[in-house]
Amino acid sequence: MPCWVGPRSRIVVISKDRELLRSCGIESDRLYEVDYPSEELASQMFCRCAFGQDSPPDGFMELAIDAVELTGNLPLGLNVLGSSLAGLKKEEWEERMPRLINRMAGQIDKTLKDSYDRLKEEDKALFRHIACLFNHKTCDYVKRLLEDSKLDVDVGLVTLAERCLIQISEDGIIRMHDFLQKMGTELVRQPCIQEPGEREFLLDSQEICDVLVDGTGSKSVLGIFLNLSEIKDTLSISEEAFSGMKNLRFLRIYGILQKDKSIISQLSGGEDHMWRQLRLLKCWGSSVRCMHLPEGKNHMWRQLRLLEWWGCSMRRMPSNFRAENLVELRMPDSQLQKLWEGVEVLKSLKTMDLRRSKNLKVFPDLSEATNLEELYLEDCCSLVMIPSSIRNLKKLRKLDMKRCTKLRGLPVNIDLESLHSLNLSGCSQLKSFPQISRNISYLFLDETKIEEVPERIEDISGLSYVSMKGCKNLKRISPNISKLEVIFFSDSYSLHVDELFRQQCAHEGYEW
Repeated sequence: MPCWVGPRSRIVVISKDRELLRSCGIESDRLYEVDYPSEELASQMFCRCAFGQDSPPDGFMELAIDAVELTGNLPLGLNVLGSSLAGLKKEEWEERMPRLINRMAGQIDKTLKDSYDRLKEEDKALFRHIACLFNHKTCDYVKRLLEDSKLDVDVGLVTLAERCLIQISEDGIIRMHDFLQKMGTELVRQPCIQEPGEREFLLDSQEICDVLVDGTGSKSVLGIFLNLSEIKDTLSISEEAFSGMKNLRFLRIYGILQKDKSIISQLSGGEDHMWRQLRLLKCWGSSVRCMHLPEGKNHMWRQLRLLEWWGCSMRRMPSNFRAENLVELRMPDSQLQKLWEGVEVLKSLKTMDLRRSKNLKVFPDLSEATNLEELYLEDCCSLVMIPSSIRNLKKLRKLDMKRCTKLRGLPVNIDLESLHSLNLSGCSQLKSFPQISRNISYLFLDETKIEEVPERIEDISGLSYVSMKGCKNLKRISPNISKLEVIFFSDSYSLHVDELFRQQCAHEGYEW
């Protein structure tokens, strides 16, 4: 120990690398992770550098607030920008701010890139994926979409977190600072500034249009993220536009269009290799009237992991739809009337979301979707029935069919052993109490035509919460329901209940 370290000295070691600290013998319980400063503290830090005091002087308040916001509360940015503005007059602040921001960004990038450069190639690739695609997503989400890639996602996420390149919240949300995210997108852009079709990810709407129109996309392209609201002119896309993108895995199309625009005139037929490696399709914008998925060879779907298309204008899925690797199917607000004929092998499917698909009349056979965990059919107001094939959904945890106003009932004599929550509120044609699971915990049956809560309710051993508000046809309730923890029966006008049972409910604290 050097002689200048005296007895009882406290040594503080600062590093952006947890692994380095552990290798120096510093135990985990002695590590403290410093989060980004609060708005108030960030303002104080900036003002100390810019003004030598904790708050801005008269006339500088709005400028100081804007400057702090531009730094994203990053301490390095607060220091660099504040020091650069120190001693300047208000007019000089306004004149020099844009140039100083660019200089600040350059200094920050240089510092942050040093941490990136020390990563292994696999971890660098994961960093770029997060910067371009997965920021603010859950760890589980990232693992699902990259599980068959060459990236070790579990180890990579830990490494990035330990190098302070990402933060992972207690509930598993990945958070990458804005400056780091911008650096990541620049790392993708810089090697191919003049040739965007050679990049991993295409993020700029105009550059994407150029690549698609000119057909310059290459096998380097892994993902395209097109914001339709940024496109001013009509864009005509044919299947040849994707002919060179043989490794395309992620396609996200989003943004609300003006109704008089026809942005995408064709995306169908012909060659199907653009779909062979496709793992993410995201589309937002109900005004995309003429975008359709191609009818080609079956294997074009087989690598697809996530299909997300808000406001889809198709009335049915392509006849060749085969997606045994699909994990999430999300198509809210679609024009779908049916999905497919027969039985699809969807062994990997975990989430299906068709909310507000008001034209959906026929629900598909899900006999082979044995790993499905969540099914969302809220406001599918044309749906009349659910097939008995749902008996095979042994892992289904949540079923939401709220406001399916034409639904008359659910299949009987089935037992979904994993079902935790069932929502049938607003199913105004529903007359029978559902018999779907003995393990359900939460049951929502508000504003239905159910007339009776049967005695068999005591067989639902895990049931703790029942809501039947506004069930105006309800006439009889089994006394066995008093064993539940929470019950709501307000505005059930036709209800005639034994006074003793009413008093018992009041004594137990249930709402009547």
